[in-house]
Amino acid sequence: MDLKKLFGYEGKNVVITGAAYGMSGSATELLLELGANVYAIDVNPIDLPVKKAYQADLSDKKQIYKVISSLPKKIAALFLCHGIAGFKGRELLVQKVNFYSQKYMTE
Repeated sequence: MDLKKLFGYEGKNVVITGAAYGMSGSATELLLELGANVYAIDVNPIDLPVKKAYQADLSDKKQIYKVISSLPKKIAALFLCHGIAGFKGRELLVQKVNFYSQKYMTE
């Protein structure tokens, strides 16, 4: 079975958040292997051969909209893989990263 044909990402524009490392980094690598044009977003530098890498803070609405404004008009898939764990004293930051950013990216 040919995964490229099964998942159908060959030549399609996809956006993935949290792409610098971890699970999201692995998903980014898989999307690249499947032939996708990957537009990757993370607060950390992205060291993968993506179509375009955006270093942006996804808790900041202005930064989110700046990235969105420069993405291609046609997006085949959106992978919202970013997020941070909760930690005391920074609950608002966690909410912004884990909820607000996904809302703005999806809209």
